[in-house]
Amino acid sequence: MLGSPVRPLLPIDVRDPDAIRRRLRDRERAGDHDGAAVLSDVLASLGEASATDVARARAVDRLAPRAPLDARGWARLRHPSFDPALATLFDVLWPPVLAVRGNTDRDAGLHAKHLVDPARSTVTLARTFGFAASLLGVPAPRLYLRQDVQGGLGYVPVFPLASLAGSTLLTGFDTHALRFVCGAHLSYYGRGGYLLTLCPSWAELAALMRALLVIDGVVAPDA
Repeated sequence: MLGSPVRPLLPIDVRDPDAIRRRLRDRERAGDHDGAAVLSDVLASLGEASATDVARARAVDRLAPRAPLDARGWARLRHPSFDPALATLFDVLWPPVLAVRGNTDRDAGLHAKHLVDPARSTVTLARTFGFAASLLGVPAPRLYLRQDVQGGLGYVPVFPLASLAGSTLLTGFDTHALRFVCGAHLSYYGRGGYLLTLCPSWAELAALMRALLVIDGVVAPDA
């Protein structure tokens, strides 16, 4: 978690500077300095920040997690329709699906020279990738960085699990943007998520579920 208890900052119209300032004052009165710093950072991104806001926003870069997200923290992030039972089923299914659909590193075009260690890399994207994985409490997949091709972060269907980053994210993105991109990407390595990278469409998931029911004898196979 961050340095002070996490309090909900939404709902709020993040395009309305006046609404953000009102919420910022509320956070200051409540002693939520982290929340105030985040809201100041939003004002800075809108070009509406005062000198005080800018100084406070810089504190966002110094926020350090006290511990990875636990089950309660993940519950605050998930959509209300999240189904724990379905997530458990998806976690059981992705390894055999990957075994059928996956490739070897060689077939996937992954080479050792492109493998980076987020803990030792000097590349901001790689360091942010490692930071986001530790904050979310998910096992960090291997990270391959290709500076010779354009593209963002993508999932590579191989085992051990791997992500591939192109050169697009190497310039033009600040730390906050990279944290968002890496966090969104890595969230699919969390509970119930990885199967969705292998079967990204509803049709694919429906076909997989039907195949399971056929194997289990619940429904008859198509004629």
